[in-house]
Amino acid sequence: MNATRRLNGLGQSLWLDNITRDLLDSGRLKRYIDEASVTGLTSNPTIFDHAIKESAAYDAAIRCNPGCSQCHLRDDAGALGTRDIGGRPA
Repeated sequence: MNATRRLNGLGQSLWLDNITRDLLDSGRLKRYIDEASVTGLTSNPTIFDHAIKESAAYDAAIRCNPGCSQCHLRDDAGALGTRDIGGRPA
């Protein structure tokens, strides 16, 4: 049993505070939950600002025309973050 699972077994919760679209899309978050017993996520505007600046994963949503029927997002960090944390359209 790895150290994080042992900690979880003792009642400790492991949280991530670096949510990015890459983390969600790549399956790494699921791996962290399954293999490292991650039990929570947190974020704030500074974290999203960094994620948006450091990744190309948000570029299409930022460039998207607000009238485009293919887009589910407005081009602001709040809407991008809400989609990533609150769930994604199917």
